[in-house]
Amino acid sequence: MVTDNKTTIISKKKLSDFLFILWAGGTALLSYSLVYALRKPFTAATFDGLDFFGMDYKTATSIVQISGYLISKLIGIKLISELKKENRLKFIISSVAVAELSLILFGALPRPFNVFALFFNGLSLGCMWGV
Repeated sequence: MVTDNKTTIISKKKLSDFLFILWAGGTALLSYSLVYALRKPFTAATFDGLDFFGMDYKTATSIVQISGYLISKLIGIKLISELKKENRLKFIISSVAVAELSLILFGALPRPFNVFALFFNGLSLGCMWGV
């Protein structure tokens, strides 16, 4: 009887661990997909014949966005380490909203000012990896 109870407890623990692994893996996949979808849409566009202060326009957009990522990593060291558990979801939703708004501004603002919208896209998405 005691052996059966131990076996049942062990089986339930293994199932619980398996379900947690599925949940955590699914959450990680969805988070990555969300960030990737908000990071890469401008690369599908063509910018033939456009330049940004003498630089290829598409290259400039990538450099500006990566600069946002770089600065977000430096800011994130302090910001993410002090972020309380109950504020994580708010932070993620805010970051996604800023990233989406920056993509809308990238499409709405005239060139060359729209390139700077991608800086805020990189800034908001760069911190999400630490959350």
